[in-house]
Amino acid sequence: MPFEKNKFGVVQYPKGDVRRLFVLLAAIDQLERPTLATLRDFTGYLKGNIDPDVTKICTQLGVQIIKEGPIYRIVDWGRIVIREGVHLVLKNDVSMSKLTKVVPIGLTEQDKMILNVLNTEHGSASGQIAKKVAFNLSENPRVHAAGIRSRLMELERKGFVKHLNNEKPVTWVKIAVPGANRK
Repeated sequence: MPFEKNKFGVVQYPKGDVRRLFVLLAAIDQLERPTLATLRDFTGYLKGNIDPDVTKICTQLGVQIIKEGPIYRIVDWGRIVIREGVHLVLKNDVSMSKLTKVVPIGLTEQDKMILNVLNTEHGSASGQIAKKVAFNLSENPRVHAAGIRSRLMELERKGFVKHLNNEKPVTWVKIAVPGANRK
């Protein structure tokens, strides 16, 4: 679901969304004179929420921010927050649902390639998948397809794919986006 943007093009994430902290942090970094008033105007934050959220940024994310008179200044970005990533959140609707290439630890490069060729709507037979992947397990196409089928069964056990029993030949579909917590 896309979020609204204010007149400056700043995404208005809902209260409690961690990306609001990143918007505030990016605004402090970007504005020439980041004061309570300019931060409020630029980000859409309520004045009363700015200081508590600056404290959260410092204590929870390890960023060092000081206030010199009315002006906020970032002294050190720390070891957790990446400056460029924070600026992406400022004007772009960054949501996890758009990150379809995230792959959890424990999947082989071959598993990742298999998941990238599968989709969630139409099934693909092992032989079709074998033709689309960018690796070859054997010169013999049947042996290669059998190897792919073996990987698909392992991916099914982990909850990433399922086979459609009513289809002949057996076809496979992706049921989980890589990156989700699995067995």
